[in-house]
Amino acid sequence: MDTPPGPRSRPTARQSVLRCPELLENIFESFSATTGDLAAAAGYEYIGNAVQENRGDLAACAQVCRDFCEPALNILWRYLEDFEPLLCLFEEFRMFGEDPGTGYLFIRDISPSWPTFQRYAAKVRELQYPSGIGAQTGIWIMLAQQCRGEPLLPNLRRLDALGVLHVDIPPLLLLLSPALRHVRIQFDKERFEDPTYHKFWTANLFRSIAAKTAPSLTELEISGNFPLVSTYFRDLDCCQRLQILRISPIRAHVTISVAAISTLSCLQNLRSLYLPTDFSKSDTDAWFHKEPPFTSLEILVLTGSARDIVRFLSEARPPVLRLLRLSIKPEIDPETIYHHLSQIRNYLPSQLEKLIVGLEAPSLDTPVPAFEVCRILCPFLSFANISDVKLSFGNGACRLTDEDVVQIARAWPNLVTVHISPTPGSHEDPPNSDRPTVRALVELARHCPSLRSVTLPGLDISGPRLPSADSVPVLQTPLSCLKVCSLVGEAESDAKFAILLDRLFPNLKDCGSWAVASTSSERVRRIETIVKAMQLAREHGRLRGERPPVHQPTTQTAQAV
Repeated sequence: MDTPPGPRSRPTARQSVLRCPELLENIFESFSATTGDLAAAAGYEYIGNAVQENRGDLAACAQVCRDFCEPALNILWRYLEDFEPLLCLFEEFRMFGEDPGTGYLFIRDISPSWPTFQRYAAKVRELQYPSGIGAQTGIWIMLAQQCRGEPLLPNLRRLDALGVLHVDIPPLLLLLSPALRHVRIQFDKERFEDPTYHKFWTANLFRSIAAKTAPSLTELEISGNFPLVSTYFRDLDCCQRLQILRISPIRAHVTISVAAISTLSCLQNLRSLYLPTDFSKSDTDAWFHKEPPFTSLEILVLTGSARDIVRFLSEARPPVLRLLRLSIKPEIDPETIYHHLSQIRNYLPSQLEKLIVGLEAPSLDTPVPAFEVCRILCPFLSFANISDVKLSFGNGACRLTDEDVVQIARAWPNLVTVHISPTPGSHEDPPNSDRPTVRALVELARHCPSLRSVTLPGLDISGPRLPSADSVPVLQTPLSCLKVCSLVGEAESDAKFAILLDRLFPNLKDCGSWAVASTSSERVRRIETIVKAMQLAREHGRLRGERPPVHQPTTQTAQAV
């Protein structure tokens, strides 16, 4: 009788790992910091300089054995903060000059080293392009001759280029590939290039981005000092996967045609749009040829005159908009701003959650007039889902009263952030009647149970306007940040005000001030010290097993501090 075969031996844990390159790469991920893709998945904004990989450990892992080599190299070369490591792969590459990047040179034909370059270039997924390297035209000409129309980095998914000059555009064109998903290009804000030459290369850049990255491109940001022409937008109609588009030129008098906006409305997956609105009064073309436009738009950031912003929104009417941010050019008459804001309200969906309005000033020497906060926000009080509201007034003053804050608190019970701020020190302080008091904080705490951050232009805590501690309710509002530009009232009121704050906001951590006057800053720091002392006393009592029936800060505790 034949003996049955013995049981098949199971592979060891080491053998199982070595047979699975994907598992090895997951292990080597622990040697690196969060990459751009992981940061986006975690909800953080990608910042190239923040990605710091421990390259030494990864390089050591690549030298352990052949099984470790390729997975470790894939992680090691995934993100590059410079293009120089790729150039160093060429035996023909030389550097000269005292500063890094001042001189690059290929001393002979690079064909022998080209296969090595291609091997490692295929591993790069994210690149931060160094500004000014385009001036080394010799190396880019030789690289262009070798790649023969193919992208230098065929698997590149994210390209960040900061401080770009016009000489950097030709090298950037070589880096564009169908695999690119995120492209961020910030032109140098200070250096002004030849307008004609710059315009030619910028147009070529837009056209190449649309042509080469259309299959995968989901995010495009172009900002800084570059000439913007309406025809650039027409090239983007093939980028149907585009979800985020940020166009932010710093040059003034940029006129956008209606036809260009109509092209953008055809991007059905577009969710975030950052756009200057400066339309010609004589442009009477049809706005949108496909109805409805911007069906997926959730975030809209517009810069321009109030008239043009109203004109855009009246035609766009984004149906699922959640965040609206307006940067409005200054108007001589505040009534004009109020009138246009009341019109804007008619073109917004009821589910709007975040409203940000900034009133620009042409220069520090030309302040905008004083604005009434209630007149600005009144048209939007019917939006019950508002959770964040931020107003900034450039170089002008704003008038905010207790009644204004009461209206805000009762109309928007879901508020998480309230930020109302003029530029400190750039205007005359309004009279005491135009300042909110503790009553405003009480109403916010009562009606907005999710409130976490409040910024106010001023606060009146003078003795006659401070209520007694017994009249202020003890609440558990989770507010942790309270910032005030300036305080009005005698210093003797600071301790009493700190007690009231502790009753309303027991979790307050940051009680700051950005005031220019040192007096207000010192007082805010003193108030914050008193609040923290009461919190520590409460925590000390809890650790000792004391359980007071009611959270009750006392004047004696505050005075002891």
